[in-house]
Amino acid sequence: MERCELTVQSVPEKGTIIRICLPRAEAPAWFLSTLDLRETKRVVVLDDDPSIHQVWNNRLADADVKLIHFSDPDPLRDWIKVNSGVMMETRFLLDYELIGIKTTGIDVAIETGISDRAVLITSRFDEASVQERCAKAGIKLVPKPLAAYVSILSRKGDHLAPVDVVLIDDDELIRLCWELSAQRVGSRLVCHPSIDSFLNNSLQIPKETPIYVDLNLGGSIRGDRVTRTLSEHGYKNLYLATGELPEAVGEVPWVRAVVGKNPPFPNSLTGG
Repeated sequence: MERCELTVQSVPEKGTIIRICLPRAEAPAWFLSTLDLRETKRVVVLDDDPSIHQVWNNRLADADVKLIHFSDPDPLRDWIKVNSGVMMETRFLLDYELIGIKTTGIDVAIETGISDRAVLITSRFDEASVQERCAKAGIKLVPKPLAAYVSILSRKGDHLAPVDVVLIDDDELIRLCWELSAQRVGSRLVCHPSIDSFLNNSLQIPKETPIYVDLNLGGSIRGDRVTRTLSEHGYKNLYLATGELPEAVGEVPWVRAVVGKNPPFPNSLTGG
């Protein structure tokens, strides 16, 4: 059995680094680590949150599948009846809880006989009752916060990159501008308002992913310290995004560059 390791490095007047290494845990039996679409021609999404539909639009843009969107289970039921002959070529990504509707995604999967082709995408993944119903029906689960990160295996046989660019910025307007710019060029962007938000949801982020960090993240939290923390976590393509001149930032050898607040996408016109 692997053991935990704790190391402490301290340099007078410079600081202390504490590293905690934990053994990798086995994924729960209910967790879908890879969405395999190699034999899939269409993906049907049922969710009442428009942002989740956009996540799948971005994630599956290069997957060579047709995306079909529903926010209500009744039109989905009708679609399944009409298209019963293509079920084996179809995967269903179902929300569990639909606002104002008593029927859950699990109910829809069982009623329509698509349980073996369905994946539940839900924020209630840690509830025992949800896990038990999914296990009984043969439905795999993906926590909704990981929808942007779960690995995807396409019919082309390649794992689609879960994320092209990450932005860590506490300014909601800046995050929105970057998101709109990324959507315009079809880039997969994930935004976080804080370093804690990123680290709590970074399981599937490759270490080579470009990560842009605001220099001033609110309060006393500075991007130069945050990028150093990310560097110590093994992330390699780090950038400080700021309206200040690069020479005003100081020495930050662990970042590739100090850049402005404009999105790093072609033809981005957003000011910062």
